[in-house]
Amino acid sequence: SSDLRTCFEIFKEIVRKGHRVKEETFNILLMACIKDKDAGFRYTLQVWRQMVKLGIKPDCISYNLLLRATRDCGIGDPLAMNNLLLQAQSEVSVPLKVNAGRRVQKS
Repeated sequence: SSDLRTCFEIFKEIVRKGHRVKEETFNILLMACIKDKDAGFRYTLQVWRQMVKLGIKPDCISYNLLLRATRDCGIGDPLAMNNLLLQAQSEVSVPLKVNAGRRVQKS
């Protein structure tokens, strides 16, 4: 939808100009995603992943919007949704290296 596209363009401009984005900013994007009943859930997942990637913690409103998108919106193009989910799976399945205990410095 053109409204959703406009929201994304405004968001890009906000970021490009160096303004700080917060969970409220993403909540507005999530609301715009929900208005697209055909593919809103896919867009919601993309916005959610971007929010988490930027280190912004979702608030109660964010979680409620995610649930609303799950209930009210479709996934749009199944192939695009499949690619989005597979991308998320490959990012999650990357093994993490954890150093247990204290690090010993060599002299």
